[in-house]
Amino acid sequence: AAFLTKMQRYAWGLCAVSISAQTATAPLAAYYFGRLPLYFLITNLVAVPAATIIIPLSLTTIALSAIGTYVCQYLMPAATLCGKTVSLMAYAQNEIAGGISSLPAASIQTDINLVQTWALYAILLVAAIYIGRWRNKSVY
Repeated sequence: AAFLTKMQRYAWGLCAVSISAQTATAPLAAYYFGRLPLYFLITNLVAVPAATIIIPLSLTTIALSAIGTYVCQYLMPAATLCGKTVSLMAYAQNEIAGGISSLPAASIQTDINLVQTWALYAILLVAAIYIGRWRNKSVY
C-alpha cells in the first residue's frame, strides 16, 4: 500500500509539473512554432523519467571519458557502456515521442502575434496572483 501511495504521488507530481510547464510555455510555443501539443501529458510521462536518467548518465559518461582519457584507461569500457546506454535511452524516448506526435489530433495549429502572446502572459500573471491570494485567504 505504501508503494502504491508513493507511485500515485509521483505520478500526480509529474502531471502537476507537466501541466504547469505547459501552461507557462504555451504562449511562446504558439507564437514561435504555430502549434500547441495536445498529448503533452502522455509524452511527459515518458520523457521526464527518461530525462531524469539520461542527463546524469550523460554527465557520468563525460566524466568517465575524461578520467579514462587522462588518468586511468581502464575506465573507458565503463564510459562506452554508459554512452551506449544513453544513446539507446535517448533513441527510445525520441521514438515514443515521435509515435505520440503522429497520433491523430496530436497538436493544433495556432496563429498568434507578439501582442497576443504578451496578453496571454498578462492573463496568466493575473490568474496566478488571484489564485495565490485566494489560497492565502483560505489558510486563515
